[in-house]
Amino acid sequence: MRSLACMMALLACAAVCAGEKEAEKPKQEEVDLKGWCEVQFHLPICLPEAIPNDRPALQDGAKALKEFMGLPSPVQTVSRNPECCLWIELYRYGGRGYILLVARNGIRITAGDEASLNECVDYIKKNLKRVGERMYLPGGFTTTYKMRDAGAPQK
Repeated sequence: MRSLACMMALLACAAVCAGEKEAEKPKQEEVDLKGWCEVQFHLPICLPEAIPNDRPALQDGAKALKEFMGLPSPVQTVSRNPECCLWIELYRYGGRGYILLVARNGIRITAGDEASLNECVDYIKKNLKRVGERMYLPGGFTTTYKMRDAGAPQK
């Protein structure tokens, strides 16, 4: 119990010290980031293990993003999406196209084929905003699929 209290005190002290160091840094250029989500530097890249034939294309896309974004974590192959990661999958159900979902707790890429995955990687490369040591992407939903309104409720 005593060691837990000591550890908590050390963490609190480290947080205060980190806050003091940040306050000493010169202010960076003001950038409007409303609607953007920060991409965590430690974000792991996760690939589904379910379809082995897709693995080479997924690994190529993962490698391109890992190198471009400078993510230090290794690419992982997992049985299901663990969330809080950059999840990349090929879902061959609707032809060419991709869906990109960027949220605070992770990024999800679902592409219809390898070419669509490459388009999504290019989109991320074009739209990634770096501010100091931090990275941001527009938050929300982006797709190259045609969107259809199936009778949204009228106001």
